[in-house]
Amino acid sequence: MNIRTRVLRLLLGTAVLVLVFEFSSWFIRLTGLHFPPPLLGVVVLCLLLKAKICPPALVQDICELLLKHMTLFFIPLTVGIMVYGRAISQNLTPILAAVFLGTFISMVLTALLIENTIKLIKWRRLKRTK
Repeated sequence: MNIRTRVLRLLLGTAVLVLVFEFSSWFIRLTGLHFPPPLLGVVVLCLLLKAKICPPALVQDICELLLKHMTLFFIPLTVGIMVYGRAISQNLTPILAAVFLGTFISMVLTALLIENTIKLIKWRRLKRTK
């Protein structure tokens, strides 16, 4: 693939991601939902990909580039921690409680979901063989 094609694919993929984000931001403003626009954007993008409205090749190049350089996205987080260090240290107990409790709850829910999905798959296979 030549450089011109690669740049065009990156620009097109970026445009798709920006459009999905802008749509999710607009939708949240319109409905008044209390939901993070980037998270809604990810859900919308997944639905578009799953429904084959947006072919994966359209966003593959830009997603690979963003994932390859993901460590750059942690710089603002680190700077934010340094800037708000005093506020974080004053509220460290509730922050740590939320982190550990949230992690524990998500791990338990994931385990239950996987366990029930496996049971459902086994039940469907058993049902088909009868």
